[in-house]
Amino acid sequence: MEIPKIDLRGLEPGRLGWEEARAAVTASMVAHGCVIVAHDALGPDLRRPLFCRAMPEVFALPLEAKQRSDSRWGAVQRLHQWEHAEAGADGGEDDAGGPRRRDEKSVGDHLESLTHGVRLSRYGAPLDKETGVSMKEHRDDTMVTGIVQHEVEGLEVQAKDGGWTAVPPKPDTVTFVAGEQFRVVTNGRVPACLHRVRTPTCRERFSILFGCRSRDNATVRAMDELVVDGDQPLWYEPVRYEYSSALIGRTADGLEKDEPIMA
Repeated sequence: MEIPKIDLRGLEPGRLGWEEARAAVTASMVAHGCVIVAHDALGPDLRRPLFCRAMPEVFALPLEAKQRSDSRWGAVQRLHQWEHAEAGADGGEDDAGGPRRRDEKSVGDHLESLTHGVRLSRYGAPLDKETGVSMKEHRDDTMVTGIVQHEVEGLEVQAKDGGWTAVPPKPDTVTFVAGEQFRVVTNGRVPACLHRVRTPTCRERFSILFGCRSRDNATVRAMDELVVDGDQPLWYEPVRYEYSSALIGRTADGLEKDEPIMA
């Protein structure tokens, strides 16, 4: 299996090439639950100081220092050889000062119900040198996560035939993987991407994750326009997500996660 790489550089909605690129992204997400896009948002002038200076300095701090944060999402956690720090943004009030409506029934409602976060991740050398696996296969419980890798290989996604495809750490790319929430919202059209981290060269690895998910206690449901009697009946009942930690996406390796309820 080969994950398509879609070039979005220089494209704008409504302009030449936009519709073709959007169709290609949609096709890849429906087929694989992920897509690789080429984009210059994280260019070398930003990538170099971020990966080569800022992140090593952050992770070199004592754990007690890294855990001091005033951010609601601020956190540093360790799982074996994996360590991450993250921060998030959540505009959770409407114009009247009250909480926004939590249930999404249309595209607009869906977009307004999301919260976003950034995770800085560091992987040490894999404990299992034979397989090179640092994080076991898992599906995120997010809507979508954008993954930026730096120089060292690691991200692998599973194909429908059960084989694994490595996503190369190209400097001009971002890999977007769909999570469990996106599968519910699209009524099963987009599968939640099964992926893992495997580094055969056993090197230290840095990556950045840009995640979006429903807000705490939001009810996630299939959008009405994606439920068609007969052709595409409702596959998932609404499910409410409650988060006990700041993790953008929790893994299947010893961490709890909510599962959608099949209708």
